[in-house]
Amino acid sequence: ILSRFETYLAHAKYFDAAMVASETGSVLPNMGYTEENFSDVVFDDLVQVIKRLVQVAKRHQVMLGIEAGLNHPLSSIDRIEELQERVPSDYLGIIFDPTNLITAKNYQEQVALTREAFSRFGDAIVCLHLKDYQVIDGKIKVVPLGEGRIDYQQLLAITAEYKPYCYVVLEGTTEEAMQPAISLIETMQN
Repeated sequence: ILSRFETYLAHAKYFDAAMVASETGSVLPNMGYTEENFSDVVFDDLVQVIKRLVQVAKRHQVMLGIEAGLNHPLSSIDRIEELQERVPSDYLGIIFDPTNLITAKNYQEQVALTREAFSRFGDAIVCLHLKDYQVIDGKIKVVPLGEGRIDYQQLLAITAEYKPYCYVVLEGTTEEAMQPAISLIETMQN
């Protein structure tokens, strides 16, 4: 898997891609939930993998983007900051997806979580995933932008404050819902 990812980094230039990004995954092959993902041993392994990939990214002059998620070894603001400290490189960027770091219990804290992320390691954030959600049966369910609970106006304002012109990706918004989502964002600018 790492060799394949290294090939993506090597070939990114042929697609005029400035970055190749991924989540960190799970120690379980099917991405299922396991507390093993949160151990220091697994995180240390992740750090070694990221160091290896950053060297390849540097050699090919392309950014390596890493995204956190609740069930991943990179599972929190603290772990993201620790990764940044342990792998200090201009070739390592963070894809910040606040919806990946919330649960049905703490979803009201998404704006504060985003502000904290930008204040702690905003220089490393290279993209914001704007992924809307609903809380259904005690779980976070992804929905197209504008159909859920995300406070996209505040998240975009925080992003503009800390990192003007940061890339924003509308993740979880289907093709048929894309134009209404874009219109929502455009109304903020008027």
